[in-house]
Amino acid sequence: MHNQACLKLKSLTLNIINNYLMRHFTLCFLLILFAGSHSLFAQNKKDSNGQKQGKWIYLGSDKKSSGYGANVKVEEGYYINGRKTGEWIKYHPDGKTIKLKGNYQNNRPEGAYSRYYSNGVLREKGSFNNNEYKGELVRYHKNGQVAYRAQFNDKGEEMGVVKHYYANGQVQLEYTKIDGKLSDKIKTYHKNGNVKSIQLVQGGKPGKMTKNNDPNKHNIEKVYQDEYPPKITNPKTKGVRFIPSGYNTIFNDNDEIWQDGDFKDGQLYDGKVYIYGSNGLLIKVKVFKEGKFHSFGQL
Repeated sequence: MHNQACLKLKSLTLNIINNYLMRHFTLCFLLILFAGSHSLFAQNKKDSNGQKQGKWIYLGSDKKSSGYGANVKVEEGYYINGRKTGEWIKYHPDGKTIKLKGNYQNNRPEGAYSRYYSNGVLREKGSFNNNEYKGELVRYHKNGQVAYRAQFNDKGEEMGVVKHYYANGQVQLEYTKIDGKLSDKIKTYHKNGNVKSIQLVQGGKPGKMTKNNDPNKHNIEKVYQDEYPPKITNPKTKGVRFIPSGYNTIFNDNDEIWQDGDFKDGQLYDGKVYIYGSNGLLIKVKVFKEGKFHSFGQL
C-alpha cells in the first residue's frame, strides 16, 4: 500500500510539472510570435498625415515590366516625415545581391555610396554632397580593375589629373582639369601602354593633336611648339617698373607670382609661369624657352 501511494504521488507530481512547462512554453512561443509579427507590421507605416515613417521595404510585383518577381526585395531603408533618411539599399532582380548602398539626408543622396555589378563586384564608389560628386570617385570594370579615377571639387567638377583605364589596367585616357576647365594636354594610350595621341589644350579647349597609330611605336612627336606664354595687358609688378625687354616678376590678382623671367617685346621669353588652383595653392609650373613651352618645372 505504501509503495502504491508513493507511485501515485510521483505520477501526480510529474503531471503538474509537465503542465507547467507546457503553459510556460506556450506563453514564450506566443510572446516570440507576437514580437515577430509586431516587427513585421511596424514596417511600411504612414502617420496620420499620410507621411511615410520608419523602416520601409519595397517588394516586386508579378508584372514583367518591373524586372522583379512577386515579393522579391527591391529596396529598403528608413523614412522620417516622408523623406528618405540614413542608409538605403537597392538590390538586383534576384532580391539578394546589392546593387546600390548609400546614405540619404532629407531625401537626397548625401555622403559615401557604392554600386555593384550583378555578380557582386564593386562597380563604383564615391561621395555626394548637395547632390553633386565630391572627393574621390572611382569606377571599376567587371573584372575588378579600375576603369576611372578622379577628384571632384565642391562644385562637383573634376579637378587635377583624371584617368580612364582599359580592363587590363593600362591607362587609356588622361587629362587635367583646373577650375572646371581642361588644361595642359590630353593624352591617349594604346592597350600596351604606348602613347596613342597627344593634344594640346589652349584657353581651356583642345588644340593641335599628334597621333601615333602604331601600338608598337614608343615615341611620339612633341606638340608643345604652338604653346606660348600668356599675354600681359596690365602687368602688376608691385611698384617696380615693368621692362618690356628685360627681367620682370609679374603678380596675379591675389598678389602671387604669376610670371617670372626675361621678357621680349612685353611677353615672357625665357622664364616660368605659375599656375594655381581655386584654393590658391600652387599646382604647376611651366617653363618657357625662346617664347615657347619647354617643360614642366619642379614645385
